Amino acid sequence: MSEVGRGSTAVVWRVTDPRSGVDVALKWMVPDLVMDEAAVRMFSDEAAIASRVLHPNVARVLGTGAFEGAPFIVQDLVEGCSWAELSERAEAHGAPIPVGAHLGIAAQAAEGLHAAHETRDAGGKLLGIVHRDVKPQNILVGFDGRVRVVDFGIAAARDRSTRTATGTTKGTLAYLAPEQILSPRDIDRRVDLWSLAVVTWEALNRRRLFFDPNEGTTIWNVVHLPVPRIQAEGVPDAVRDVLDRCLTRDPSQRPASAAAVAEILESAAVELGYADHAALARVVADT
Repeated sequence: MSEVGRGSTAVVWRVTDPRSGVDVALKWMVPDLVMDEAAVRMFSDEAAIASRVLHPNVARVLGTGAFEGAPFIVQDLVEGCSWAELSERAEAHGAPIPVGAHLGIAAQAAEGLHAAHETRDAGGKLLGIVHRDVKPQNILVGFDGRVRVVDFGIAAARDRSTRTATGTTKGTLAYLAPEQILSPRDIDRRVDLWSLAVVTWEALNRRRLFFDPNEGTTIWNVVHLPVPRIQAEGVPDAVRDVLDRCLTRDPSQRPASAAAVAEILESAAVELGYADHAALARVVADT
């Protein structure tokens, strides 16, 4: 048993499933929060929402339980790293990730988000899942070349038991869509398209877009800063265009779905030779 990740509400451990002998990821709530009923309900909601999303590009929930009074979620263990770590290591080695690889990662992430957005209940009704916290740390790239979207801890859904208080902003400021800041109760799947576009923009340009050490400035940037067109060499015009549309502050002008975005990104990745899992696997291994 070893720690593989830690956040404000939970610690992720690598453990061996005694029944199968396979290593899995066990996300265990920080024991100090057990007495916080709202935190426990949010954790339970995360498990319920994530377990409904069945897609190769979303980390699969294998089960839930409790240990020493603290709830946990068991998920597939992704052998690899986050998109953030991959980019950081590549920069540190002086060998930036190829444009095509970034587009291949973004395309798979978009597929995973679309699966979440389209998840339905037993009666065929959309659950209204919106991730709300798409950022490079929540997009994992495996040594197998497969991308998984993780952490539905603050995801919105129709049947979620906990609700965001009026005026409360959820998510990581630099990746939030403007409407998440200005009207956090009035959002839909299109906020995830904005966030994924910010992540992709930063990966391609190798710099931050809206982030500033001062939170107030970050908020101003998200709401007002003109978004520069991607300047990185080798990015197909179709990709520049779709990212521009995703980064439109009017949600009605963004693409209709993450699947539409994925199609364009994947086509570009194919053109550049990085659409298949084997090609991405080589990038992860080399980095």
